[in-house]
Amino acid sequence: MAFAPGFAFLDPAADVAWANETLPLLGQGPDAPLWMSLALADWLVKLVLAVASLVPFRIIVNTMLRRNAQI
Repeated sequence: MAFAPGFAFLDPAADVAWANETLPLLGQGPDAPLWMSLALADWLVKLVLAVASLVPFRIIVNTMLRRNAQI
């Protein structure tokens, strides 16, 4: 949202015209503003980090629950 033209009134002194340049989405997809590509890449990184963190956590919790059930 910070680079969206509709919100430019929030900080008129900031020149973010570079973010509205049209490029392929993530370097390969349809043409879209650069800020959309940056936002999508940011979201994908967060999604990968969440999965990479939560899968081992789930395995550890399940292991601990099985050990407690055996006691």
